Amino acid sequence: MKYISILLLALTAVSCAGPARNIQPQINALVAARRFDRALSFLADDPSLYGKHNGLLYWLDKGMAAQLAGHYQDSIAAFSAAQQKYDELYTRSMTQMASTWVVNDYAQDYRGDDHEYVLAHVLQALNFAVQGNIDEALVEARRVDQALDLINARYKPGQKNVYSDDAFARFLAGILWEATGTPEGINDAYIAYTRAMALYEHPPQVLKDNYAATKAFMEQGTRPASGKAEVYVFEYTGYAPLKVSDSFPLPLDSGHITKISFPRYFDRISEVRSSRVTAIRGQQERFVDTEIGHDIGGTARKILAGRKAMILAKAGLRPLAKYAAEKAAEISVRREHGNLPADALNILASVYNLATEEADLRGWQTLPDEIRVAKLVLEPGEYELFMEDLDEHKGLLEKRPLGRFTFKSGEKKFLISRGSR
Repeated sequence: MKYISILLLALTAVSCAGPARNIQPQINALVAARRFDRALSFLADDPSLYGKHNGLLYWLDKGMAAQLAGHYQDSIAAFSAAQQKYDELYTRSMTQMASTWVVNDYAQDYRGDDHEYVLAHVLQALNFAVQGNIDEALVEARRVDQALDLINARYKPGQKNVYSDDAFARFLAGILWEATGTPEGINDAYIAYTRAMALYEHPPQVLKDNYAATKAFMEQGTRPASGKAEVYVFEYTGYAPLKVSDSFPLPLDSGHITKISFPRYFDRISEVRSSRVTAIRGQQERFVDTEIGHDIGGTARKILAGRKAMILAKAGLRPLAKYAAEKAAEISVRREHGNLPADALNILASVYNLATEEADLRGWQTLPDEIRVAKLVLEPGEYELFMEDLDEHKGLLEKRPLGRFTFKSGEKKFLISRGSR
């Protein structure tokens, strides 16, 4: 009865190979409640909390929670660990992972969706920019190119890749290059802005203005000295959609049943429809609306839709491969031991199939749905800054302080704020 024993052992093993069902949802809920330090205390320094194959997700969530808590050095360390994990997984031979897909996707390390790979560098660049370290922020901007090269290398010539470049990453790179203040930096900013303009369907006004300014510099060789400070505010609003499973049973013959499972996205609806930054200096107030810089949820949905055919093919082929192995075992058992053991094997095989056929629902759950951006151009002096989140009727959802700052002439300042919902 070795076949039945093997199936029982396999069923026990795969029951432990599923998604991170406990600790990651807890972290997700704490971050959504803006209890960032509490989330970090749960995470401690133990990637095993996310399970054997989910180390990448641990570091991504930790990096996000630390950034939102304002612990930028801790966030840098976590995102660096995530990037090392990414590099390890992206360069691993596909033949090393070929055997794992026969059971289910949870039997292999989570390698991250393409946009998550790039976002790890984008958010790392913001970590450095907020601290005023533009040189290191630009290192991360350059690493975006390397990440995109690795992503695009996975596609064969002629094979469509719906995510071959990233508009927001190019936009941010332009801002960072321009912040150097050097002619070479402005030249590189113009190149980055040009690429971003081509990638956006609806370019933000901030990008249009920056593009026009750097274009004028390239054409005229001079740049007007405003003597003002520039403040960039990046607001994270909403939360990226979660993957959920669609599945249906698939009878293969009178004695075998399996199921096909595939992921789709479930939107986490945000009440925030717009937002604005308020700068107060004495009796003077200035309002600047934010714009969508990165539609992360939309990008995720587009990538999943682009991979749908491959996912469905894999979801269909895997049960057939299992069925072929189980059918061969059934024939052998029926011949050697009779009908009763063979029928029992069929029942166990069906239970095994239904238990192990799971869509891969893993993902970076603490990501925002959108990154909104605003640029304030201010006279030098002391200001109090506030972020206001608005609903669809322009009603105020929340007003929260960003801090009190003294801005100098020509200064570039970067701020991050987590939206109310």
